[in-house]
Amino acid sequence: MKLAAPENSGDKQSPGLLAVRSGSNPNSSSLGVNVTWLLLGGALAGVLALVGGTLARWVLSRRHEHEPGE
Repeated sequence: MKLAAPENSGDKQSPGLLAVRSGSNPNSSSLGVNVTWLLLGGALAGVLALVGGTLARWVLSRRHEHEPGE
């Protein structure tokens, strides 16, 4: 949020606040930090999904090897 300063700051008769604008700065460093952690979190979720799927298939294949009658 940016506040516009009045032109005559020393004059007691002028209003203290002329305009309020809300918005965000796309060049802000906090935005870069948020995007970095979102990308790392997404990559970690993908790796965990692959490892979990591999372990599940390995456990199920070992159970099939030890079943009698097949």
